[in-house]
Amino acid sequence: MTKSMFEQQLEKKIMILDGAMGTMLQAANLTAEDFGGEDYEGCNEYLNETALM
Repeated sequence: MTKSMFEQQLEKKIMILDGAMGTMLQAANLTAEDFGGEDYEGCNEYLNETALM
């Protein structure tokens, strides 16, 4: 599997994400299952901590 440019950069250095990350996540049209269940649906903070992208 080919790694994205983002993944390649993560292997080289520490990266800090700031700004419109929540907006980007909302634009991805994620489901409750993507968040780990209905209890966490829409909780971008939880998704940032637990999801592998």
